[in-house]
Amino acid sequence: RRGSRPGTVRVDGGGRARPSYGLPMNTVIASQVLGLPTARPARDDLVSAWRRFARDHHPDRCPGDPGAAWRFATGREAFETLIDQ
Repeated sequence: RRGSRPGTVRVDGGGRARPSYGLPMNTVIASQVLGLPTARPARDDLVSAWRRFARDHHPDRCPGDPGAAWRFATGREAFETLIDQ
């Protein structure tokens, strides 16, 4: 996939990637990682977006992709950031 490499995550449709490096994720980036249009989504929308993201990026579903585990962990961090709001 173009723009998907370990150490970065696509956050917008323009192909720009931003590093995480284990720093706390803010709500805007977290919502973009999960593909949500707003930084404060409704709980049902957030859970739906997380399930969709997890289904598409789970390492078991992408066995030949070395960055899948990293993307999945980034998505999980995004979900936890938003669900705690």
